[in-house]
Amino acid sequence: MSAALVPVLVLSVLTGPVASERWRPPELVVAPPPPVTDFEALEEIALSYLGRPYVMGGVGSPGFDCSGFVCRVYAESGYAIPRVSRDQARAGEKIPLDAIAPGDLVFFAERGRPISHVGLYLGDGELAHASTGQGRVVVARMSARWFADRFVEARRIMTSTTGEPYVPPSGPTDVAPTRELVEHRGDTLLLPMLRRPARVPAPSYGPELIGADVTSVGVRSAFVGEEGDYAFTLTPEATLTFESIALRASVAVPIRFPFDDRPTVGTFDGFGDYTRFLRHLSLGVEDADLELVLSRFSDMSLLSGLLMDHYVPLTAQRVVPGFAVQRTPLSFFGRARTVWVDVEASIDDVVDPAVFGAGVRVPLHFAPIAIGAAVATDQRGRVTEGRRAVTTAEAQLGADLVDTRSWSLTAHLDVGAIGALGESGIGTTFAIEGERRLSGATSVTVELDVGYAGARFVHGLFGPTYAHERRAHLEALDATVGRPTLGARTGLRFSKVGVEVGYGQSIGANRAAIDRRLEVVFEASSLVALGTRLLDLRVAYASRAPFGAEPTLDTLQGSARLRLFSWMFAEAYVQKGRAFEAGAGVTVAWLP
Repeated sequence: MSAALVPVLVLSVLTGPVASERWRPPELVVAPPPPVTDFEALEEIALSYLGRPYVMGGVGSPGFDCSGFVCRVYAESGYAIPRVSRDQARAGEKIPLDAIAPGDLVFFAERGRPISHVGLYLGDGELAHASTGQGRVVVARMSARWFADRFVEARRIMTSTTGEPYVPPSGPTDVAPTRELVEHRGDTLLLPMLRRPARVPAPSYGPELIGADVTSVGVRSAFVGEEGDYAFTLTPEATLTFESIALRASVAVPIRFPFDDRPTVGTFDGFGDYTRFLRHLSLGVEDADLELVLSRFSDMSLLSGLLMDHYVPLTAQRVVPGFAVQRTPLSFFGRARTVWVDVEASIDDVVDPAVFGAGVRVPLHFAPIAIGAAVATDQRGRVTEGRRAVTTAEAQLGADLVDTRSWSLTAHLDVGAIGALGESGIGTTFAIEGERRLSGATSVTVELDVGYAGARFVHGLFGPTYAHERRAHLEALDATVGRPTLGARTGLRFSKVGVEVGYGQSIGANRAAIDRRLEVVFEASSLVALGTRLLDLRVAYASRAPFGAEPTLDTLQGSARLRLFSWMFAEAYVQKGRAFEAGAGVTVAWLP
């Protein structure tokens, strides 16, 4: 080949897909030259996708599989690497493990099997990858046992270390590779109950104590307020994760050191006191769409949320989650999915239950339509000393109007009924929800709903503030009359930041707004702070003014984590429910 043709070949590779690159979907089109030559720019692209759901064969709209993730990051950085991990393992320059540098690709395989997993090395013993076990893009440690046992090799692509860009092998590859669809089989198969939907999951309004998602041991220390009494706590904790069976168990033992008394782990007056050290337990069943979860950090929704919408059981407590020696609700959530039906169930506290919920959804395969029904009940609903159950039921008809890589649009009609305190009521709502997926990690969601609520009917009765002040919600039922309702919810996810805001109200006499609802969630992950440190922030706020009741009922959950090292982070936590509580501490984790 003439030397004069070399620059032409290199330029054609960098400026866009050539004939052998026509398989590339729009998400994987290679950025025009010049390519990225410093790792910080490539790292910024990679970390912007943290939290994206794992979708087998996905290239980011909105989910990824492992090789789709690294292919997307390098395409946006100006490098045309292959789509499939086994082909990626032939790209660039092979690097020994003791010489890997940030930006290198690292490959893994089961013993005696072909390469089946790939990640992007970040330096300091960490890699970013689309995890099948956790169902999303995460940062993990190379020293973790799964990676250490399965590491095969590393490859270097970036021009800053190789001196010239990678040139893809020639040959007819006019269609997209298909081997990726069978790559994750055997021990690295993504279990059915962990497969995420094609859309970005909605944020949670419940508490969130940030911690390790892999097998680890650690300790938290904090100054906390509990029932208005401040004390120092030391909390040993351990998390056990088996990705192959989707098992995760987290246990913590808060030890309280009062300033004027002896250390204590709390009282043991009943069975529930012995279960309070269990923080989280989740289990899936292989080859079945079944997921079972016990957790103290969860909210609950049924279908579209007409009855139960982000219900947060823990807000009834005056404690800081994870640092309290008092027993807090241990919630249950279960989901089973088949080709023909989806079933879900929830209990606010398995030790001392009061609120139950169950729903079923049936997709109709001859049309993009699904029908569903749900019931939710509070067995402790009361205003006077007499106890009467509050029972609600709903039926739903939903339709997928548009579902493409860039757009999704759904509509649903809900009809609900409520029986409470010897009275009954009905209500209905019609909603349109759309999501626009833009370039990079940006997506916008908008939901609009309009409906009618009859006497003694309240939309989303079991909402984020219900456990916080049950009596005020139930008293409002007696004041309700027939009235129209309006609501809207919008969300924006851009790079490392996500914001969701929801607002709803009923319209009373003289067009006065009553039963106002406001919900806000702000999430930011892996923000660069103090040099190379990473900062995670989260705030969830919900308020409700039931029919002009004063004061407004509100709840607040907030957390911040600064990753000082891969094995140490500092954390602060605040919550406001029945009272304002706050805690802070430092966690040191060991990951085998």
